[in-house]
Amino acid sequence: MEDKFKKEVEIAQLKKEHEDGVIDLILTSFSGKQKAQLLERYRFANYHNPAQNNIPLGLVAIYNKKIISYRGFIGLPYLAGDEKIKILIPNSTATHPDYQRKGISREINEKSLDIFSDQYIFFLGTSLNKLSFLGKLKQKWRLLAEKDYLYKRQFRISSKLSKNKHIFFEDKVPTEAILSISKASIFSKNHRIRIDLSTKDFVNWVFTNQDYKWAVLSDNKEPIAYCCYTVDGNKSQIIHYDMIYNDNNLAVLLNEISRNNGVKSFMCYCPKTKSLRRKILMNSGFLSTNNAFIRKILGKELLPILIRPTTRDFNSSYFELKGIDSGNNKNWDITALSNF
Repeated sequence: MEDKFKKEVEIAQLKKEHEDGVIDLILTSFSGKQKAQLLERYRFANYHNPAQNNIPLGLVAIYNKKIISYRGFIGLPYLAGDEKIKILIPNSTATHPDYQRKGISREINEKSLDIFSDQYIFFLGTSLNKLSFLGKLKQKWRLLAEKDYLYKRQFRISSKLSKNKHIFFEDKVPTEAILSISKASIFSKNHRIRIDLSTKDFVNWVFTNQDYKWAVLSDNKEPIAYCCYTVDGNKSQIIHYDMIYNDNNLAVLLNEISRNNGVKSFMCYCPKTKSLRRKILMNSGFLSTNNAFIRKILGKELLPILIRPTTRDFNSSYFELKGIDSGNNKNWDITALSNF
């Protein structure tokens, strides 16, 4: 950034009073579907998220009393063992066309290292573009895991549930079932760092999407597993699933979802780790799409997930959380709920 211009640009923490300026910036910087998606991200991140006390999280660059750049974050509650922590997901960014390639993003990235460390322990980059990915590497972000989308061709199987088991289909968030299963989740026993779905307000917020559908499996009228998914024609995207124990429950849910919605294939976001979640998916017939052949067909690369402590200066000890190595992806359970 040029010295004179740099001195006149103010980097400030995002506040409610900046809202109109940020929206004007998004409307100016983007068009069509991309503009609509960014506006939706901004509103979703900054309204009603109980994990950040409904306070907007981000930074703006102000020049001549006008917002010329914006970087937004989403705060998410996580658990490291039994300890509650908070992490930040970079989720949206915009710079006015007249001020691009002037080093503003770099200045915003630097400023972000000064203001969030009192409440948030890590930045987690789950959905980075190539430009921001390279910038993060210069800021000493570390590779945590390779991204992946698992695919399954679904063949409907004629099957009967056991006498005491039933599946219920819902269009509204089954909050009580999610809370109940979360307390005894099989993943809480096997993954030491995971999203915290123990509070009603956050559950209702993170699953706010009119396109989400639900299948809940019960045993003796007690919920034991659920799957949140979307349907587009004969294709389905798995958003999240959880279970108390693994008795082929995911395969049962997917078979019934297929039968009920005419679904012929499923996709599920699941990073390349040695997690139990990925193992269950693979054992249920899912295949990785993050390979050279698929990348060549798609013509794009799946950039890895990056992690960095929110403090400016750190060493390897910052990745130790109550004896848990947060730099090792085998200790993480990362799902689409963190993929903003």
